[in-house]
Amino acid sequence: MKIKLTLLLGLFAASSYSQVQTTPTLQALADSIKQYHPQIQAMIAKRKQAGFAELEAQGAFDANISQTTQLRLSGYYDGQYLEQTISQPLQMMNAEIFGTYRISDGNFPDYDGYNETLSGGEANVGVSFSLLQNRDTDARRVGLSNAEQTLKNWQAQEHNYLNTLLNKGLNTYLNWYQEALQAQVINHLVQTTQLRLSAIKQRVEKGDLARISLTEFQTTLLQRQILQQQAQRNLVITKQSLSYFWRDNSGEMHSADQISDLPEQINWPLSLEKSMSAQIDRNIAQHPQIKALRAKRVIARNKMSLADNKLLPTLDVKFSVAQDFGHGTESLYGTESKVALNFSVPLGQRTAKAQRGAAKQKIRELDYALKALADQLQQAQQQAWQALHFAKSLAELRKKQAQVADQLWHQELTRFEAGDSDLFLLNNREATAIEAKLSAIRADVSVYRQELQIWTASGLLRNQI
Repeated sequence: MKIKLTLLLGLFAASSYSQVQTTPTLQALADSIKQYHPQIQAMIAKRKQAGFAELEAQGAFDANISQTTQLRLSGYYDGQYLEQTISQPLQMMNAEIFGTYRISDGNFPDYDGYNETLSGGEANVGVSFSLLQNRDTDARRVGLSNAEQTLKNWQAQEHNYLNTLLNKGLNTYLNWYQEALQAQVINHLVQTTQLRLSAIKQRVEKGDLARISLTEFQTTLLQRQILQQQAQRNLVITKQSLSYFWRDNSGEMHSADQISDLPEQINWPLSLEKSMSAQIDRNIAQHPQIKALRAKRVIARNKMSLADNKLLPTLDVKFSVAQDFGHGTESLYGTESKVALNFSVPLGQRTAKAQRGAAKQKIRELDYALKALADQLQQAQQQAWQALHFAKSLAELRKKQAQVADQLWHQELTRFEAGDSDLFLLNNREATAIEAKLSAIRADVSVYRQELQIWTASGLLRNQI
């Protein structure tokens, strides 16, 4: 029996320990979103896909080794032939350098005379490149550049998405913080109201107050208890919303029951001063949305360059030098040098012209989009700074209003206890004081929200927290 009791107590303690309430800090919440939130992990996976696409495009310039072997198994001739070639494409001028070694043995017919080498084989090195079409650009180089720009685009989108998600998460944190502070004020109000109800009952029994005063105060208490329930409901909802952003190391949501009702202090890390506005505004040119559009514009320019390239004639040159080693046919002795030219002129150019025209208009579209986005971000920053200025001023006024309303209520309470005031006026003074406190809380949190909005609009939120 003692063993069972000990086990039950142990299980109960473990259960209680697992439900211990904790208070996530803003920094802990931000780190949780950055490292473990599944939406960010999905964006990281997309960005990594673009990284592999860039690696794939780089593969177009990988070296290549090939081998050809020919064996005559029957017939009058018994010639055998082996050729190995290594080639390395270069990005400059669509060039390619190559080296070939080939060796043969036996007899070959005249039409296969090219395969014949001296006994030591033949070494052949050369280079090919383009002088007109494909000199400055070609499909492989455009593919590599586009892959690089696509990766930059996804990096910028990941940055912007993280800023947006952090903004949502921190705003949810502020919702929880605001509701927790307001619930604390209302809970205190209900407690003091319940205590005052006992005193009013005693005064009614003594005949100092009319019985209707007791009924009226009971109505007031019920109204405040309803307000308390609403505040508690809002607090529970915001805690549940916050749990979506607060993740453990495996990416799972923390239970809302594990979040405490009120943080001891917020330790706000995003405070701003007006002197910082110029520094933050300068970052607009590096905003992730701007970077994403710039990457798209480079891709459009690449497309136009590729269309221009298709309009050019083809003039390709190939140089090679070959040397046989060993003994054999006299005609194979000595060094052999070759140059080859390949020239062609495209006659039907409508496809390339259409592609060039469409790419040119795409560039114009993105230029205007960049201008509009920069202006929009600039305006959003100016509006956010103005909103912050007014939010700070309003917060100061709300704070003073709460202090004055609280003083007025205490003065009215003194008059009521002396019999110089009535309960209706006292309750109104108290309700005004409480509403002023709640307004002051909302005004303070509004300052935090405006500072958060400035960091988000600047694209620097990810780096700031």
